[in-house]
Amino acid sequence: MTQPPIPPQVPMGAPYFAAPPPPKKSRKGLWITLSIVGVFMVMCFGGCTALVSSAAESSKTKAPSVSDPGESASDRDAPAKDDTGEKPEGPVVAKVGQTITVRPWRIGEDGEVKYTLSNVKKAKSPNGFMNPKNGTYVTAKLEIKVIKGSEFASTSDLSFVTSDGTVYEPTWSGGFDGEFDAVELKAGQRKSGLVVFDVPKSALKGGQVHVSSLWDDESYGYWKL
Repeated sequence: MTQPPIPPQVPMGAPYFAAPPPPKKSRKGLWITLSIVGVFMVMCFGGCTALVSSAAESSKTKAPSVSDPGESASDRDAPAKDDTGEKPEGPVVAKVGQTITVRPWRIGEDGEVKYTLSNVKKAKSPNGFMNPKNGTYVTAKLEIKVIKGSEFASTSDLSFVTSDGTVYEPTWSGGFDGEFDAVELKAGQRKSGLVVFDVPKSALKGGQVHVSSLWDDESYGYWKL
């Protein structure tokens, strides 16, 4: 029968070395990380607060206005007023031929854009191939001029609203001369062209042409026909 192996014996008087204790974990990296996250959150919160504050401040000055051709600069810059002489809460109302001035606000840019609608009338089909589906074509001359900032000028800003509230978007027939083509405008630039609607024959009576923001559907105002 074999004997189990005898473990080695430590000689008498030999020094004994204990295992060193594990090093303490440093929390320096954790505190640095938390500090960076905290500073980032404060900066984000401050930036959001400033953005909201700036937007709220800008909203005080972007009320649309209405002007006639030949009015003075002070008249053109004055906010539109209703029959009582008070500034309206909702969209402004203009007559055909008048200019609706809007002051859209975007991040980092204050804008000022003038919309003028004129010469609204019924129109026959420009060729024998394109015919209105709803009754008749109605055309109008649209001019968009950018005073400050920039604007994507397009007939998509407009809509025809009949007296019963039915909304018709512009149509592009491709047959009328000088139809409005979308374009990016900068300060000092303007664009004019024909906007075409396909509407019922009775639409002009009590109808309105609305102009609104392409980006958020905010209604700026409308021309009464």
